[in-house]
Amino acid sequence: MSKNLLVIISDQLSFRGLNIYGNDRVKTPNLDSFFKDGFIFDNAYTTCPLCQPARSALWSGWHPHNTGAMSNGRWMDVPQLSKDVTTLGERLGEAGYNCIHLGKTHDAGSLRGFDCTPQEEPQDLQSDVYVYNYDTWRDIDNTRRTVDTLNTIGDDKFALIVDFNNPHNICNFCAFADTLAEDAIPDLPPLPPNFDVPDMETRPLPVQYLCCSHNRQRQATQWNDLQFRQYIAAYYHYVELLDSQLGEVFAALEASGKKDDTIVCFCADHGDNMAARRMTTKHSSFYEETTHVPLFFAGKDIPGGRSEALVSHLDLVPTFCSMLGVEIQEDLWGDDLCPVMAGEKDDVHDFVVSEWHSEWGTTVEPCRMLRSKDFKYTRYRENEAEELYDLRNDPYEIKNLVNDAAYAEQLNQHRALLDKHMQDTDDGFPQMDIDIDPRWRSHAPGFRNHEGPTAPELRQEQEA
Repeated sequence: MSKNLLVIISDQLSFRGLNIYGNDRVKTPNLDSFFKDGFIFDNAYTTCPLCQPARSALWSGWHPHNTGAMSNGRWMDVPQLSKDVTTLGERLGEAGYNCIHLGKTHDAGSLRGFDCTPQEEPQDLQSDVYVYNYDTWRDIDNTRRTVDTLNTIGDDKFALIVDFNNPHNICNFCAFADTLAEDAIPDLPPLPPNFDVPDMETRPLPVQYLCCSHNRQRQATQWNDLQFRQYIAAYYHYVELLDSQLGEVFAALEASGKKDDTIVCFCADHGDNMAARRMTTKHSSFYEETTHVPLFFAGKDIPGGRSEALVSHLDLVPTFCSMLGVEIQEDLWGDDLCPVMAGEKDDVHDFVVSEWHSEWGTTVEPCRMLRSKDFKYTRYRENEAEELYDLRNDPYEIKNLVNDAAYAEQLNQHRALLDKHMQDTDDGFPQMDIDIDPRWRSHAPGFRNHEGPTAPELRQEQEA
């Protein structure tokens, strides 16, 4: 049994942004090579398409509505994780592991038990095209610290989390995309198959009016097709930057002599819309681009293979514990994935669930997503709006089936599944308040019809 654990997490990396999942426009030779003999999960989902809720759930094994971390904070209070919840760091620390965390935290206390090192921002990488910010600069520092740590960590068993920001730098790119020349980025990738969808007017209001709640979507309201292609190219660039830094980490692990004693996991907190439906970054929607995330393992004791089993971030704490021989307590919502990797079982869950509440507290739009084997169902508190997609036949979620009589049975089944899940997990979603000023639903539907600031921008103006 391997005695060490190395977890590498990326911020805002969609499964559709990797060669491993079929995107040959993205060049990630280090990831591809390191995990070529590892185990890949093809259907892994975040618990929330937002940093802090997703991370709090990932390191605790509890749903966002259980942890209380349901936003990124700022104008909405986010409690620190209750001491009654045992974190991954506490579990492994009690088992004698040297628990170290490097890089981005934003965890609402769920990294309790890990020794977290503050990040620095060496601004020694600049670009007139890709517009680097703290995301890329901190990743440079994080790579250096990780290499140094692997070189000096000693012989004690360790659990090392390395938290990279990229491709999150794409958020900053949005603010400058309309200043680029047409030929600023050569060989642009094509637009996605779901760039234009014919039924946006059937989508829930938080999706239709994303431009009012989300600064980055407002910045993209007047982009043309070329600018969206530049956005995708920039996203791929930030992914490739991440991959180059992972190459240094993998080389350091090899040079340390600890590779054979270390299980390596790679995952992401959530994804990015990648220009699907003319949408940028992420917010109050659950489309595949933002909720379907990469997850793979490598190590001497990890068998090679792939699985289509539905899995969740909530499965990682019990899986890490199982891999390291640490007792799995019964207070976790997820399941151990080791039997799937060992070929002892094919499935883990009948469905997985993702949540949304608010980004910063300026608009509160509670909603839930349930992904079953073949379908995705979403429910929003605002107007009790719903979506239903047949992912087997419509993987790009182009047609909302919620009003299609031929799918009434599937719709009712998924409604019942979500109702039972909420009851079983003490989810107060049906009673949650909605807080959306009427002005954020006042312009004609369609991102191009947006007028004025967003809700967060107005709040910042009022406080200035």
